[in-house]
Amino acid sequence: MQKGALVLEGGSLRGLFTAGVLDILMEGQIWFEYVNGVSAGSLCGYNYISRQPGRSRDINETFCNDRRYLGFDNLLRNGGVFNFDFLFGEVGDKLFPVDRAVFDRSPQLFEAVATDCLTGKAVNFRKQEMAPADFDLACRASSSMLMRVYDKLHAASPALWGLAPDSASLVTAGMHIVAVPAARLTGGENPALTQSVTDGEIRAVRAAAAGAAVLLEVSGDAAALQGNAAATAALLAAAVSDGDYGGVLLDIRQVPADGKAAMTELVTAIRAALGDKLLYVVTEAPVWQGTAYGGYDFAMLAKQADRLVVRVTPYDKISGGVLTAPEEPLEEVYYALSTLKSTVSPAKLSLLLTTTGSDGSDGTRIAELLGTSGIGTYYSARYDSAYLTKLTSQGSSVVLWYHNAAAAAARRQLCAFFGVESICLSDLTSLGDYGDNSLLRGLK
Repeated sequence: MQKGALVLEGGSLRGLFTAGVLDILMEGQIWFEYVNGVSAGSLCGYNYISRQPGRSRDINETFCNDRRYLGFDNLLRNGGVFNFDFLFGEVGDKLFPVDRAVFDRSPQLFEAVATDCLTGKAVNFRKQEMAPADFDLACRASSSMLMRVYDKLHAASPALWGLAPDSASLVTAGMHIVAVPAARLTGGENPALTQSVTDGEIRAVRAAAAGAAVLLEVSGDAAALQGNAAATAALLAAAVSDGDYGGVLLDIRQVPADGKAAMTELVTAIRAALGDKLLYVVTEAPVWQGTAYGGYDFAMLAKQADRLVVRVTPYDKISGGVLTAPEEPLEEVYYALSTLKSTVSPAKLSLLLTTTGSDGSDGTRIAELLGTSGIGTYYSARYDSAYLTKLTSQGSSVVLWYHNAAAAAARRQLCAFFGVESICLSDLTSLGDYGDNSLLRGLK
C-alpha cells in the first residue's frame, strides 16, 4: 500500500483524464492508502477502489450518446443531465457491474465530498463508515450541482398569446395578445403589402379578442428585404395606423447569412416608424441538427424589438421506417434557448409552439382521430412528443405527431428553466379538446 493521499477533482466528462491516470496506477499496482474524490472524481475513485481499470472509459464510450445515460430530457425528469438511476442501476448492476466484493473489502480509506445544501459547506462521506447503498447515494450527491432547478421548473404559468387566422373555433380566453396574419410583404425592391384576411374576418377576430392587444402579423421571405428599409417600415406603420392595431408581428422566414444586415436594418426602421407601438419579431432558432439560418443578429434584433419569437424547426426524417417529425423537438428547444441566453434577455423571448399536427391537421381533426377506433396513440419519451398512427385508404400506415398536455408541459418547463415566460401558440383556432390531455392543460 502506497503511503499518501490521492485527491481526485471533478469536471463531468473531463473526469476521463483522471480515469486514464488511475488506469495507469492500477496497471502498475499502485494503491494509495487514502483516496478523496469530488463529483466525477468520486465516480472514478469508485472504480479505483474496486480495482477495475478501463471501467470508466468503457461506460462513457458506450453510453455517451445514449439518452438513458446523458441527455437534455434527463434534466427535466431527474434534475440533471446525467441519469444516475441508470448509471447506478442497470449499468452498475448488469451492463458493467461493479466488483462489489473487492470494493467492500478494500482496506483503502475512500471519501466522497458533497455540498451541504443548507450551509454550502463541504461534507466528507467515508466508505468505511456507511452502508454500501448509503455510500452510493453520497457519490451521487457528490456528482450533483446545486441549482434552483425546482423553483425554475415549477414557475408560474407562462404568458400565452397566439395567432388567429380567422374567428372560427377561435380560443382567446387567457390570451393577452392576439396576432392576425392579415398581410404579406411582397414586391422585392418595390415593397407592397398584400392583405390575406378579409376585413370581415379581422373585425370578427377583434370582437372575439376583446381585452387583448391585437397585432398585425406581416409575413414574407428573404426577398422582402431587398426594398428600402425606411419605405418598407413606413408601409407597415401606415397599415398599423389604418387598421388600429397595437403593433406588428414581423415574420421574415429563413433569412440567410447574407441577409443579416438587411434584416437588422429593416427591424430598426420599423422600430422607429412604430413609435410606442409593439414590435414582435419571429426568428428561426439556432439549431443543433438541421439547416441553420444565419440572417438573424439576435442581440441587435432584441435591442429593437419588444420580443423575439423563436421558431424551432421540426424534425422530418425516417427512423426505423417511421416518419419522425416531432414539433419543436425538446433537444432543439434546449439548444436554442441555451445558445440565446448569453445574448438575449429571457424576458424578451417567446417560444413559438405549434398547435397543429405534423401533417397540418388542426386540433379538431386530431381530437376526432383520438376518438376513432383503430387509431394507435403513443408517446415518445425520446422526443417528449405524442403521436398517433392511422391507416390510409390504401392500407398504409401514417404517423401524425402533435402536442398533448405532457408534450406541452415539457416545453413549458424547459422555457421556465431558462427564464422564458412567454409562449406563442401558432394557431388559436386549432386548440383541439383532448380532454385532460389537451395542449392548453399542459401549459398551466
